[in-house]
Amino acid sequence: MVFSTRQPLSELASTISTKTTEKVCELFTPDTRPKSLSEYARREKALQRAKVKEAIEKRILKITAADNRSDLIVAVEAACLKFDHFDKYSHDEEIDLGASEALFFQMENILSKKRTGNDAIIELIVSALEMVHRCTSPFIKISVKRVGKVRAFQIPCQLVEKYVNYKRNHAHAGTIVCLVAKLFTNYTKATGVMQRMAEDYDIILAMVHVLESNMDDWVKMEAVNVLAELAYSEETNSVMIHVDGFIDALTVCAYSSNTKIKEGSARAFLNLATAMENREIFGKRDDTIDVLFACLRENFNTTRKCAIGALGNISACEQNKIRLVNYRNGELVKILLFIISSDLSNDLRKVGQKNWIICIFCYNQILV
Repeated sequence: MVFSTRQPLSELASTISTKTTEKVCELFTPDTRPKSLSEYARREKALQRAKVKEAIEKRILKITAADNRSDLIVAVEAACLKFDHFDKYSHDEEIDLGASEALFFQMENILSKKRTGNDAIIELIVSALEMVHRCTSPFIKISVKRVGKVRAFQIPCQLVEKYVNYKRNHAHAGTIVCLVAKLFTNYTKATGVMQRMAEDYDIILAMVHVLESNMDDWVKMEAVNVLAELAYSEETNSVMIHVDGFIDALTVCAYSSNTKIKEGSARAFLNLATAMENREIFGKRDDTIDVLFACLRENFNTTRKCAIGALGNISACEQNKIRLVNYRNGELVKILLFIISSDLSNDLRKVGQKNWIICIFCYNQILV
């Protein structure tokens, strides 16, 4: 018997048609494989970024969904592990995905219940808030706008007032207040937010209370830094200077044995003295002039430079010129003469020369 190896014409046509279709598909289907190593690297980077974004979203959702203390602690601890870095663009993404909103939402819930024993979870949430606000200035604005001024400003102030008078050896109080101050410092990266903060009486008062408290120097350093940054906002200096105890607290800080606190106080006086209204007020206060003179005698160039600059700004007010030259039998003239003739710092000598010219001018006026 003979077997035919030939396919029927219909089957042969079908096979040819199928193979042709496959070939056509191969020709017209785009090749998604990377064409080069650089393209491969870009795709891998995009994939990793997508995975990171997904991980952040999951952590934020867990924070939002946590409805009991233990779940919230677990969720925020996991978030802190993810947020604890200094890549500001990654922090931008965290803000964009709603991290600050979730954290402030939970903080507000905790404070509204007024239960004891929440110090540890409050510290965790404030820590996470400080971390995510290491972002760029545009995302500081976005965060404050989304959360709202009441939450963004008043909740941290409530925390300061709650913990500022706790004993120094309290397990969480100092850290919480320090983290709030760091959060405020992060806010000041955005000019618009900084200006609104400088107009907020409660924020200034909260930081003043930290300086007046018995808290450790490492906490006060952060508080005085906040005040120095806010003092840079010229439009609102008049608000700051009238807050109860503000100038007195800065004056005490300028006599501190801690170099950073002293430097922060001198910087705050320098920034405040850029406003004409403040120059007149400072010129009438012996304690302010005395503390700036004391700063001039320090061994630290930054503190001395700020003090010289502040005195120069104060002397720009007409009624202060003669008073500063005559103050304590011409002590300012003696200090400036020493700086411009013998100081090792070139920058200080330059600043001193500018103020020396003012002193000579005023001295000539006295003689006339």
